[in-house]
Amino acid sequence: MSKLNAEADYFIISDAHVGCHNCMDLCNYDKLLPFLKEVLEKTKATLILNGDFFEYTKERKSKVRKKNLEIFEILEKIENKERLIRIKGNHDRDGMYEKTLINGDILVFHGDTFGNHTSIFPFFNLFLNWSVAFTEKLFKMNINDILKKCTGYDRKKARKDKMRLKAKEFLEKHPEYKTLIVGHSHTPEADENYFNSGCFVNKESDYIEISGEKITLKTY
Repeated sequence: MSKLNAEADYFIISDAHVGCHNCMDLCNYDKLLPFLKEVLEKTKATLILNGDFFEYTKERKSKVRKKNLEIFEILEKIENKERLIRIKGNHDRDGMYEKTLINGDILVFHGDTFGNHTSIFPFFNLFLNWSVAFTEKLFKMNINDILKKCTGYDRKKARKDKMRLKAKEFLEKHPEYKTLIVGHSHTPEADENYFNSGCFVNKESDYIEISGEKITLKTY
């Protein structure tokens, strides 16, 4: 029985961080793989990968592909049907779209540009990603867990609050957009005109469905 709406126009996911199935790979493959198969086989919807679908800051692209041939093959089949849109995130290394527009007024982009270091100091952002990867490998823990355990700092909550604030400010400055959909913070959220697509890591399996004018945040 299909879990996805066969009549949906779009599905949006982000931050799966598909890696090499090692101790630092956080991807929820148990949910991601059947989700992708359903999108391909049970729906006619366009799939939007809203950044950081693959983890290219910790692993080489060739190695990630070798470890995930089935996922690459499914995406290629969806793409051959002209039903795939890839949006660049801060962990991506491929040439792809920076953003996309749905129905003329729904703007979709990853959201890492809300962090000033990403847009103003790109080399600092690259250094930061490698530093985080090194720290996670050293402690064999996710950076969010490391910070919370060692300092009490809740990085996910801080990023969630910052993303929401920046999104609201962006929409006030750009009234031409009715709705903004981002990812990046791994924190699913649905507001009147602001949505965060969450992530497919650990036990999470968040996605956004768009059917006509209706936008819904769901869990697979």
